[in-house]
Amino acid sequence: MIRAVYDTNVILSGFLWAGNERRCMMKVEKGNVKLFSSREIIVEIYDVARREKLAEIIRRTKYTPEILTGKILGMSEIVDIKRRREIVIEDPDDIKFIECAIAAKAQYIVSGDSHLLKLRKYEGIKILNASDFLSGMRD
Repeated sequence: MIRAVYDTNVILSGFLWAGNERRCMMKVEKGNVKLFSSREIIVEIYDVARREKLAEIIRRTKYTPEILTGKILGMSEIVDIKRRREIVIEDPDDIKFIECAIAAKAQYIVSGDSHLLKLRKYEGIKILNASDFLSGMRD
């Protein structure tokens, strides 16, 4: 089974809009991808889901920030980040995804974040956008 960490933007886009990010979330629901997360990622998902710019789209769905966060908790295996690493990247906020992937022994980080995507790979973990991740999988 594929082991992956999805960035916040992939997760929220997957629940709120159609497209490749939704297909990524469906891979988790079907059991083709084992999704890993951490406490820091879950907190970020909740915080972003509460932002005013998403309020209208969330109101139009069956979700609330609490329901979205609960669904992610139910779909993810939460890993404990025991060892903080000195990772130097352009956006330090993205370190949590790399640390989670290392702790989970994930093969992929799926992201729409340009800072992460520029890395392409970190310690053997491939960093791909949703489209590239899906193109390597069969339905």
